[in-house]
Amino acid sequence: IDLIEQPSHVLFERSNAYRLLRQYDEALVDLNAIISIGKCDANILICRAEIFHQLNRYKEALTDFQRAEEMDTAYVY
Repeated sequence: IDLIEQPSHVLFERSNAYRLLRQYDEALVDLNAIISIGKCDANILICRAEIFHQLNRYKEALTDFQRAEEMDTAYVY
């Protein structure tokens, strides 16, 4: 499947399914695709940060949490 041709909401929903199945690498592929096509928002970053946290990639998680907060101060982590 060509990820760039998928609507961002489809990729987001699939990434959530992968996350629930603990298939974190696959979830990251979809979230990174959303970000790469410029559809990034605070919610995308929060989801990716949570996955980074599950993978013990704490610096990347912190970076995404901070970026999400800069984008939308309503997000509290």
